[in-house]
Amino acid sequence: MAGAVITLASITEAATKSVLTVGSGDGSQQAAVARAGHKRLTCTFMDSEEEVCSLYVSARAHIEYLKGQGVPLLFSVDAMQLGTGNGPLGADCKTRFDLISWYFPHSGATPNDAPHAVESNRRLIRAFLAAAPRLLKRGGTIQVTVMRGPPYDHWRVPELLPEDADLALLDVRSADNSAFRGYTHRLTNTDGSVSEQRDAELFVFGRRDGDAAAATPQAGAALDAAGPRRAGEP
Repeated sequence: MAGAVITLASITEAATKSVLTVGSGDGSQQAAVARAGHKRLTCTFMDSEEEVCSLYVSARAHIEYLKGQGVPLLFSVDAMQLGTGNGPLGADCKTRFDLISWYFPHSGATPNDAPHAVESNRRLIRAFLAAAPRLLKRGGTIQVTVMRGPPYDHWRVPELLPEDADLALLDVRSADNSAFRGYTHRLTNTDGSVSEQRDAELFVFGRRDGDAAAATPQAGAALDAAGPRRAGEP
């Protein structure tokens, strides 16, 4: 599959798409997307607002900016349980999205290269790919972005599609963090530690019925969930 580098031009081309980001870290990438002109954005965080701001020293400014732009922010959302249970994205949710994206998912298991941590992250991504289609529009795509190189290559993301999820791998792209002005991949440390900047791959999934294959590739490549999920991220 040909790799394509994500650019800000492709972000603005995708401005008509409704996007759900999960595991949104400190909100810096979402704020960058909003500044690029995309407002059809819903951002979820695993932790409460108070916990997010405690984990990331930069989070408060990004959260306040997104609120000021009218971007819906949902806290204490488990990406593995989308479309189930109660809450705004639970079983009764009627909203569907063109793009559901998780940028740098991580289960929190450490050390990263330990076999139990690799398997923990594989379970996490598999559960997300099973849940996300419940909130996906016809023709929509699901994205998962991970670092290149060990131990992330051992996650073998393309193998994690649940058999009953009716999804197929449509494309693999190069993810360029520099496309998102103001975004930094941060560790979950209160001192604002910045993680090592490494190449990353973006995996694009769509429904097996081929409907998603007609979606514009650039529209599905540009808007991704920002930041790590929990402590112990890459």
